Amino acid sequence: AGAMSTMAVRTLLAPFERMKLEYMLNRSTTPLVPAVRDIFAREGLRGFWKGNFVNLLRTTPYKAINFAAFDAYKGVAVMMCGGDPRDVDKLLLAAAGAAAGVTSVSSCFPMDVVRTRLLVTGGMEKYGGVAACIRTLYRREGLGAFYRGFLPAIIAMTPNGAVYYTVYDRLKARRIKQIEAQRERDRQHYMMLFGAVAGAAAEFSTYPLEVVRRRMQLQGGTSSVSQVFGVDAFKRMTMTLSVILKRKGIAGLYVGSVPSVMQVLPSAALGYYSYEM
Repeated sequence: AGAMSTMAVRTLLAPFERMKLEYMLNRSTTPLVPAVRDIFAREGLRGFWKGNFVNLLRTTPYKAINFAAFDAYKGVAVMMCGGDPRDVDKLLLAAAGAAAGVTSVSSCFPMDVVRTRLLVTGGMEKYGGVAACIRTLYRREGLGAFYRGFLPAIIAMTPNGAVYYTVYDRLKARRIKQIEAQRERDRQHYMMLFGAVAGAAAEFSTYPLEVVRRRMQLQGGTSSVSQVFGVDAFKRMTMTLSVILKRKGIAGLYVGSVPSVMQVLPSAALGYYSYEM
């Protein structure tokens, strides 16, 4: 049910994702409505679902990998604390959760790079499809190409989660008495709304890192895996950030943020209802 729910939500909201990436990757300065018209005129209705297949390949296994990895790391933490789950230190549990997040992102990140390369203007013509893109990237740029932009993705994980749960808990705490007085169905609607607001806040807080990540994924040249995880990756990230700021200012770090935030509320609603159905 969880996997089907994820696929349904991602597919229904794919047009928002396409518009976000259109602004990020192709540096469009066109207002949103004319940009939508332009894509429709050039690519038809199918254009709004361009890249959705590879996005499903990326997102569908994410949660399964995350849960499996957390169970494995938690098992190690339990063993380190004498074998009783009740004695596991909270810091070790937090570390297990962080490690699971890194594991799931690492596993799915290559498909994120492939999607970025295909969605940039002329990408489909250049690479010809998912399998061809994978072969071309590996042959021309090496294994490291599939992890370009990985560092800002990992850095964004902690503040994203912190903002989400802080906003969610604050909203819930302020309305707790009102929520408790509601029927079960009404309480679920409140939780869904709080989740949507928290999701929008989290998305907006780490959005600049996503813009930097996308720009890094488009950078060519050969590189080894070690180069995209170490000091070289940090240098690339800071250089990419400085170039964006120099050319576009702070606004350049939030390009495409409107369609990005617009998808948060329907994502929460569709995720809840598709799972319940």
